[in-house]
Amino acid sequence: MVSRSRLSGVYAAVVTPFDRGQRVDLDWMTQHITFVRRAGIHGIVVCGTNGEGQWLSAAERRAIVEHVSIHKKSLRLIAGAGFNSLTETAEFAAFWITHSPGCRSTNSLSISAAVGGFTVIITITNG
Repeated sequence: MVSRSRLSGVYAAVVTPFDRGQRVDLDWMTQHITFVRRAGIHGIVVCGTNGEGQWLSAAERRAIVEHVSIHKKSLRLIAGAGFNSLTETAEFAAFWITHSPGCRSTNSLSISAAVGGFTVIITITNG
């Protein structure tokens, strides 16, 4: 069961670091979230709020969230679950909420599409 509590404090949208080979640099990310935590930030938002989410594969996103869940210590975690596919968005939001230790909630960009002359905007939030 998902615990629902109010978000409070200051959350930082952290960038996803890449090495010279364009692979996600999890070691650098650990150093960065340690810096952010020591600066007094209460929580972090990963995978998408800085625009890099669309460039990450599902496997890369999963690796980032799982890695950060282990190394975040006292930081609260919000994971970006916005994909171009509504199905993938829902699947990852459910996975991260139920299987990632320390993942409080997800965020998602709105998905809009033209359907029968109407613009449909779907926003999935959990928090």
